[in-house]
Amino acid sequence: MKVLVLEDDPFLQLDVAETVTALRHEVVGPFSQEAAAIAALDDVLPDAALLDFNLGNECDSSRLADLLVERGVPFAFSTGHTRNHLPERFANVAIIEKPYRDSDISAFLARL
Repeated sequence: MKVLVLEDDPFLQLDVAETVTALRHEVVGPFSQEAAAIAALDDVLPDAALLDFNLGNECDSSRLADLLVERGVPFAFSTGHTRNHLPERFANVAIIEKPYRDSDISAFLARL
């Protein structure tokens, strides 16, 4: 599968990308900014996505998430917060808690 990765922390970004690759999937990105990830959708439609919800500077990845919903791409949010911090429209989106565990990423991708 092609898995889009959006994570603003460079160390976590590398860790997630390595995990996805180790699971024998192709990484789209990884991206640290939502705008770059959105632009990438013009070139490739991923099979799945892992999105850091809080991107710093009071930004989040909800615009990208809305586009993925429109295009039928399953995704999970990664966050250190509870589900209550997510907009209600994402109530049924999978959550991968930070810090990332390889087993959580593997389980999410295996369900797809």
